[in-house]
Amino acid sequence: MATEIRPFRGRLYCENHGLLTCKVCLHSINAGHDGSILDPKEEPFPCSDSALKVEPLFERFVPTIQHCGYHDGLSPEDKKEAAKVKTKGEFPFAIPIIPCDECRLAYLSTNGSVSNVARHPAHVSADGQRYIQVSVRPQEVRYEGGQKFKHSVDFFFHAGRIIQWTFVTGIDGGGVLEWNRDNCELYSLRYLLFYVQNNIIREQSDTVMPFVYSNSRYFEEKATHFTLVVRTPLSTVAMDTLLNAHKMKFNAKRQAFIRRNMVGIVTKVYPVTELRRFLIQQYIQRVKELAEHGVQVLLHQKPVDPDGRPAGLSLIYPDSTLERDGQVAIDPPRSIKEDERFDNEEEFDLEEGPLPEAYEVEAIERQASVRTAVGEEDMASPDAFEFEAVQRQD
Repeated sequence: MATEIRPFRGRLYCENHGLLTCKVCLHSINAGHDGSILDPKEEPFPCSDSALKVEPLFERFVPTIQHCGYHDGLSPEDKKEAAKVKTKGEFPFAIPIIPCDECRLAYLSTNGSVSNVARHPAHVSADGQRYIQVSVRPQEVRYEGGQKFKHSVDFFFHAGRIIQWTFVTGIDGGGVLEWNRDNCELYSLRYLLFYVQNNIIREQSDTVMPFVYSNSRYFEEKATHFTLVVRTPLSTVAMDTLLNAHKMKFNAKRQAFIRRNMVGIVTKVYPVTELRRFLIQQYIQRVKELAEHGVQVLLHQKPVDPDGRPAGLSLIYPDSTLERDGQVAIDPPRSIKEDERFDNEEEFDLEEGPLPEAYEVEAIERQASVRTAVGEEDMASPDAFEFEAVQRQD
């Protein structure tokens, strides 16, 4: 017996482009298996919760040609073949940052086009995704004496949303300044992702959902999802360890993450302290939790001053007493020596666990008093994200 199909009396096409599904207009009308078209005012077509999750990413933000939409017009066969080679660089544009005063957030355009990204509240880029940018800006590292460092950091989302966080940590890595500065950044990333999970996700849902016109739960939920691009002055060594640790095991004897190849042979060692290991584990845990909510995280390394110091950072570190006590920095990641053996050494998977003692002093939200006070690197200048104009392949 045939099912009676009720006439659809809603708006079939988006007003600006005449499309059944349009991510820019947040419009999507769909038919069910029986050909019926549900009214958006009724219960939408369902989807499983697992369909709304995304893969957690542990990568740098480097737009590929696929990201920028340059393969969208190819045949499915050619697109699949082209995707095998992740070519970077050689783009005829920079990556502009587009601030939105209504959201108090800044969005990125992965292909240089600004018009769609600037449209509130969708802010979609060339690949149909939204990219929210936040810049981690260390303000001060102060040696408090004894075994404590005091850190002050700004999370710059927009001139109207600057989260200022001040906290105290114990000294680690023999008191070496760069090591402790990176620990500060890792603490900051942990708090930043916690803030995004508890504030930005809810705000995005509250902002976007009133504009969505759809009879699909999948489209409704996806319309609120985004990729978070974090600009951080983490050192290259710390970032490499952070982005590779999720696929490694921890060797307690060597106090290091161990990388093995496909056949189980150790190829690289990433030495860490106990505190650094916990900080990395916490970052991985936060990234996975955000992925459960449809949010992916990418890191972008901010430029630093010639002395290796993040731009604008004030160091209050009166002398090098700690470094003169015979303590040395942690060894950098290294390849394995030809005669080095790792037989019968116990290795562990990453485990969730509490951080060693650290306490929050102050976390406040403020606005830039004048736009120029924010700093050129965080503004919507056309060259805000410059990448090497060099043809490279992974």
